[in-house]
Amino acid sequence: MILRVLLFQEKKRLRELLSAQDKDIYREISISDTYLVSSRLVMPRHSNPLNILFGGYMMQWIIDTGTINTIRISNKDTVVGFIDNISFINPVRVGDILFYRTWIGRIRRSSMEVLVEVLKRETSKEFKLASVAKLIFVAINEKIRPVDVNVRIMPRENWEKNIYEQLSIWREKIDVLINELKKRSVRKPLSLFRHSISTIRRVYYEDAMPGNIMYAGSLLRYLDENSGILASNYAKGPTVTASIDQIIFLRPIYVNDVIKITSMLTRTWRSSMEIKNIVSKISSENVEEVLVESYSTFVKLNIDGRPSPVDPLEPHTPEEYEEWATADERRSLRLKFAEKIEKYKEIVFEDIDIKDPKPMIENII
Repeated sequence: MILRVLLFQEKKRLRELLSAQDKDIYREISISDTYLVSSRLVMPRHSNPLNILFGGYMMQWIIDTGTINTIRISNKDTVVGFIDNISFINPVRVGDILFYRTWIGRIRRSSMEVLVEVLKRETSKEFKLASVAKLIFVAINEKIRPVDVNVRIMPRENWEKNIYEQLSIWREKIDVLINELKKRSVRKPLSLFRHSISTIRRVYYEDAMPGNIMYAGSLLRYLDENSGILASNYAKGPTVTASIDQIIFLRPIYVNDVIKITSMLTRTWRSSMEIKNIVSKISSENVEEVLVESYSTFVKLNIDGRPSPVDPLEPHTPEEYEEWATADERRSLRLKFAEKIEKYKEIVFEDIDIKDPKPMIENII
């Protein structure tokens, strides 16, 4: 009995000691303290023939600002672990100036939940919402292993508490989804569909970040470029990226790895097309290992920049039919997500101070 009491007291002492150490180790900051804004000028090289911004650049710049912010706050190298659905709300054209506003809403031991809000400047004090994204970044060491961030988020203002609570709910759902995506992504790559395109490329230092890991922003730009070629070829005209589904990065891709980016047309509707994207690593024995799997939606545009009809797609193989049959369910989930932010499409945010850390949108999930 005495031994049990002594053990209990020792455990209590250790817990108190660790708690005291945590207070010394962990730095407490508010969500406002994590606010960072960067800007981009859309140039002709970033656009399609209709002078509309390629979705790949939008996604790369989202990751750019999230990466800078997470490195700044954690003082460690960071990588993207997960990207939630990204929808493009208002078209962005050559000459537009974009403001990428980012916050770190919650921090676990090594992961940081990041919110990015993209505003398009209409006039000097008028802005429209271009896109919204939620991502999970992970702090890593030189061995590419997760490490503690040693920072705690303590929301103070009401809007900070709102973001914190919404991200808590979001993360619970995402943890379940990540496990499902992991199971889905371990299978072998599908055989090529009738309407498909593949690109094989070696990862060079220009694609990498510290640690010689391929930068997620570069990968998404290449992926969007590959799927965009397929969409334009099938549509026989210009297309734009409308959205990209959730992406989990299963394993890092390193400099000198050879990767294969495959895009396959799975279904069409009136003016939109769903494309499945698979990124595989090719070994020296020519064995493919699936690393990334996602779906993109493209819309065909006419010369006036309005949605234009595309030809219907008829599946021919069992694999094509399986993807075709389940596409409506995926589309309904996208539309449900899009409805939540569609109300911001026509809103013009006036007389705002871009340095003010408060987000323009309140509902982020």
